[in-house]
Amino acid sequence: MATAKKNTAKRAETKKTAPKSAAPKEAAKKSDAPKKSSAATGISVNGNKKIATLQKEFTKKFPYVGIYVFDPSMKEKARIGAAISPFNPDLTLASVRRVNSGGSISINGHKKIGTLENEFDSVFGLYVQVCCQTIRNQRHYTMPEQDAYTLTAYNKWCEENPEMVEFSYK
Repeated sequence: MATAKKNTAKRAETKKTAPKSAAPKEAAKKSDAPKKSSAATGISVNGNKKIATLQKEFTKKFPYVGIYVFDPSMKEKARIGAAISPFNPDLTLASVRRVNSGGSISINGHKKIGTLENEFDSVFGLYVQVCCQTIRNQRHYTMPEQDAYTLTAYNKWCEENPEMVEFSYK
């Protein structure tokens, strides 16, 4: 009999000390259907997509990483360290593309940065750069040695680096 009273007292004590906000979250987790890995789910990109929409979807999936779309002529400028300017984000990829392959690109967390940048070149004829942003609002475009990172790995590296912040296109 004494054991039953102790167990009841412990349960009541646990309920009193647990934060009220924890219970709904735990219940929601248990009732949710299994979700696909965020790395596996993808972003579909075709010519009808606005650059701003691509950027919004990309940064929603990879919060510490951004993507910019440039005219291919900017590639040489970037190589020599000159300033480069991306396309206006209100434009569609079809309106700025240099190749009309009719193809599309799927972006997921398993894709390597270099592969993504090469796909934009071959499918749309566009120069694309993935980048991260520092606490001083400076943007750092990926270097060739970072092209082997998957998008998920690069996002994680940026998140864990105290110099980097969540990405903003402003």
